[in-house]
Amino acid sequence: MTKEFILKLINTMLCARNACILAVMLGGLTVRGQEIVVNPPGGDKDAVPLLTKALEQAREKGISTIRINPGIYHVYPDMAQERFIHVSNHDHGLRRTALPIWDMKNLTIEAEGATLVAHNMAFIPVTIHHSKNITINGLTIDWAEPLNLQGQVESVDRVTNSFVAVMQHPERIVVKNNKMYYGCFDKKLFSSKRLLSPWQLTPYKEWIQDAEWTHWIDSKDGSVLNSKRQPNIRDWDYGKNGRPSVVEDLGNGRFRFTHTVPQLPEVGYVFVAKGMFSPNRTSPGVHLMNAEEVVFNQLTIHHAGGMGLIAQRCKNVTLDRMRVAPAEGSGRWVSTLADATHFNLCQGKIVIKNSTFEYMLDDATNVHGVNVLVVAQSGSKSLIGELQHFQQYGLEFARPGERLRFSEQRNMVAYGERMVESVRQINATRFEVTFTQPIEGFLRSGTTMDNLDCQPDLVFTGNRVANNRARSLIFSTQGKVLIADNHFEQPVNEAIKVLGDANFWFESGPVSDVTIKNNVFISRSPECPVFEFGPEESGLPEMANVPFHKNIKVISNEFYLASPKILKVHRVDGLEFRDNTIRASKWYLPDNRGKSVDIERCSNVSVSGNTVEVKGLKLEYDNSVNNSK
Repeated sequence: MTKEFILKLINTMLCARNACILAVMLGGLTVRGQEIVVNPPGGDKDAVPLLTKALEQAREKGISTIRINPGIYHVYPDMAQERFIHVSNHDHGLRRTALPIWDMKNLTIEAEGATLVAHNMAFIPVTIHHSKNITINGLTIDWAEPLNLQGQVESVDRVTNSFVAVMQHPERIVVKNNKMYYGCFDKKLFSSKRLLSPWQLTPYKEWIQDAEWTHWIDSKDGSVLNSKRQPNIRDWDYGKNGRPSVVEDLGNGRFRFTHTVPQLPEVGYVFVAKGMFSPNRTSPGVHLMNAEEVVFNQLTIHHAGGMGLIAQRCKNVTLDRMRVAPAEGSGRWVSTLADATHFNLCQGKIVIKNSTFEYMLDDATNVHGVNVLVVAQSGSKSLIGELQHFQQYGLEFARPGERLRFSEQRNMVAYGERMVESVRQINATRFEVTFTQPIEGFLRSGTTMDNLDCQPDLVFTGNRVANNRARSLIFSTQGKVLIADNHFEQPVNEAIKVLGDANFWFESGPVSDVTIKNNVFISRSPECPVFEFGPEESGLPEMANVPFHKNIKVISNEFYLASPKILKVHRVDGLEFRDNTIRASKWYLPDNRGKSVDIERCSNVSVSGNTVEVKGLKLEYDNSVNNSK
């Protein structure tokens, strides 16, 4: 045995010994060079301490890869790190997180076969804040118990105007004052005391919701009901002579609902509810804030108490082979309680491809900016801006060097822009902006601003969106938009909505380059067109004729209609609808009152080369109200 061989052997043994010692020091984590390995703690033990320790070690030692081995990782809020955050389009507040990826760079998390099972509300499984070059592969997110109410209709009695439903998780349900409530709370205390408001509870330990804000699905074929068959369960029968509603607990998970809906459901229908109490959007699956170059491969989200993934003030985000859908065998009919994905005030390019989005209570994606109201001029070059919607509070609206566009709120007509010199944050709603040029004599009363440098490109290709409430897609960005080779199946409302709003959601932005091609659209609701393009206007007697959106191309798509309604468009300059094939879906209802192509205050509209295979349907529109070619 040579001296050299002995030295190598000793060195190998020492390395192995040191690795074992290091593993013990890290509390069960294993370090292999530039990789930290995490194993499931077993059973229903809390995995949060392991996950947060892995991130701490990666940050301290500059380790670039964390491998979360296959298995179930129960994550509880008790030992999770927290911070007060304003999550865009959600309820703000203290939020705890299982994977706090904060202030990190160049990190890859390999998590194929690993599932984070979250418990309770006010909890976000994954947060990526102020970080760059982050890749997560193969992770699955779910909740141990659903954050929504669910029941299936067992019988219907039209004489008494009632139905009986078998409820999922009846142990989480209580009836008080003829109204149903559900959640995680002390049922005995709740039943005997006065009704506590949800903000009087501790959200990550106790929470409560009512049964309103209801969504209906036909369990026979898994399809959502059309928009006319989507009534809310209410505690007052607004459709039948104004009678009080009655909810009765019949035992064994069965409950009778009397005078709760204007139109009785059918046996086999399923209803789900996330409740009208606010907060009711507390727990997205993934939250990105001030993050750049983020990639998710094969991210699966079975459930979340808000959106699946929400990104604000981020740059270049890619979602490849993402899946948002209830877990097979779970018996659940809801994935996310809001959008599957959502992007606000982002930059660069957003890519969503080869993905599946099903049974959300809102859209597959929404990409937009923010309209901010100007409330005062504070100097020759400065003004006070105010965020209007309560779920936009705390957003970083502007940065030095960015350009802001000014528009009249009443008609959303733009009249100029200025570059930001500095921003002074006053509180969560108000801030002062100083510009590089004077605004004296430039600023008009009743003005909103949006950010011209937060207009990302959007690529949405090779995806399937099916059986969700609301629309399939909403977007309002002046970046280049490509919607291609997707299947959009049975949304409750429109398949694609391109708006812009300065009165309610305050989601900004006209589009200027949109291509929608080679997609399949299967409509569900006869009341809704497939597409709606045009800003939300305040209903003034004299509507603006100035174009808002520009350059929208709808080319070579397949349509399966629920009614003749295809396009509803206003204030668009440059609309091309050509080479599309139009057929009737199995839900098709002829409606002579609805226009196939409803266009007003538009210019440069072209409808040509389309194949119509629906008897009596004609792609005609009124040229008298347009400057069309």
